[in-house]
Amino acid sequence: MGFEYYAENMTAIDYRGNEEYLWKADYAGIYRNCFPDLQVVKQEIIPYMAQNEQGNKDSMFLLEKM
Repeated sequence: MGFEYYAENMTAIDYRGNEEYLWKADYAGIYRNCFPDLQVVKQEIIPYMAQNEQGNKDSMFLLEKM
């Protein structure tokens, strides 16, 4: 199971004034590319509700080894 910042493409996020410390990406897809025997059991993309966070999303996913 994973719960990560989500973006279709790998995108760096400023973390407390530091660059290249934090990223958002399609981590379920990355894991599946690295380990082809994984399959997605369930995945949900959850948009942020706060006005200052519009456009940001999280991904909650469950992977299973086949």
